[in-house]
Parts: sequence; C-alpha cells; structure tokens
Amino acid sequence: MTLFYVTGITGLALLFWDSWAMVVRQIRLRQRYRLVRRNKAQKSLARDHMNMVLQASMKHPCSAEAFFLWTGILFLSVLTVSLRTFGWLTAAIVAAMASAMPYCMLRLRLELQRKKGSM
Repeated sequence: MTLFYVTGITGLALLFWDSWAMVVRQIRLRQRYRLVRRNKAQKSLARDHMNMVLQASMKHPCSAEAFFLWTGILFLSVLTVSLRTFGWLTAAIVAAMASAMPYCMLRLRLELQRKKGSM
C-alpha cells in the first residue's frame, strides 16, 4: 500500500514539477523584492548625495550624518546669536545662509576639481 502512495506522489511530482518550480521561484522573487524595497526605503537621496560630494571633494571625508550635525549646530548657533540683533525672519534667513555656506564651498571645490580634471 505504501509503495502505491510513493509511486503516486512521485508521479504527481514529475507531472507538476514545472508548476511547483514556478511557484517556488515566485515566492523567492517576492522575498527579494521585499528586501530591495526595504533597502531602498533606508537609503536617503540627500545622504547619498552628501557622501558622494564629501568623498569627491575632501581627502579625509567625514560622514554625511556628521556634516548634517555640524551644519545644524551652525544653524542653531547663528540663529541664537542673530536673534539678539534681528527679528525672527531675518535671523532665520541669516542662519540659513550661514549654514548653507559649507555645502556651497564643498560644491565649489568639487566643480574646480572637475574643471581642472577636464583640461
């Protein structure tokens, strides 16, 4: 009796092998898509851009998170100092301009390196 069951199961496996293989492939692809989606969600365009700019323009680059941290500290310190002299809006504009300067300097250095490299 058991021999009939084993023969029947083997026959069904051989008969539907392609279907089972396709189902297994689809399950693996779904898991892979989930992993890719999860990895894409963790990546930040601003962080990736800053990492590339820092690596290209500095000999010993810091991480993008450290750069954002120091830029934020610069923004807050300039904001608190300029609030004593200016109003809220003017102080915020001055602080934004001061905190944008390190990024602008990095971009300027990068563009100069590209210009020198193309000649």
